Amino acid sequence: MDPATGRRWTSCRAFIDELFVHEMAIDAAAWREWAGSKGFLEPLGGRLGELGLKRAAAEARIAAALRDPGYAALATLDAAVRMTRSRVEADALGTGGEAEALMCEALAIFRRTHGARSFEVAGNLHNLAALVAGCGPAHQSEAERLYRGALAIKADVLGPGQPDLVLTLHNLAVVLHERGQVKEAIALAARAVRIARTRLGRRHPHTALLTRHVAMLKRSGRPR
Repeated sequence: MDPATGRRWTSCRAFIDELFVHEMAIDAAAWREWAGSKGFLEPLGGRLGELGLKRAAAEARIAAALRDPGYAALATLDAAVRMTRSRVEADALGTGGEAEALMCEALAIFRRTHGARSFEVAGNLHNLAALVAGCGPAHQSEAERLYRGALAIKADVLGPGQPDLVLTLHNLAVVLHERGQVKEAIALAARAVRIARTRLGRRHPHTALLTRHVAMLKRSGRPR
């Protein structure tokens, strides 16, 4: 019951709008530590799902953001999701193509802010590629272009053998396999395995999954 107005019924949206939002400045490292926890990541994944993203695409976007040891990638993804959600709830934006256009705009802003070849831009290229790839077979060519751009920047900024390249290599291999470019898909997937074995170890779960993926590509010889 509201002491000022008495007993009343209100919608969840109206109740949230009336809440006082307390704001305070915190250390970036402390925020990044919290943002990497389930308390932040699970609600973020839920909001991505509400926007219509497939689970695999949402997980790929979050995983790419987690590769950034700083706060920027996760903070940008969270801000973009919140902004997009507010537009959808206001019936001012749809999912799919319109969401993709909004991500392109965010990427352009990052390029102006951080430079055209920065880790942050590579992360956003990767995230956008995951979104585009989830839109269906007709969009795989554009997804390939975006993944290649992300991979080139990551290799240039971080070096060719860094573990941050593994997820982009894997996702690009999946797209190429779907497009019938099996030979290059196998080569990229095998490269991801070599990096994982060197940097994560042969017994790491990610290494095992990547190794099984290469074996699957070699067995199939065609998209599945």
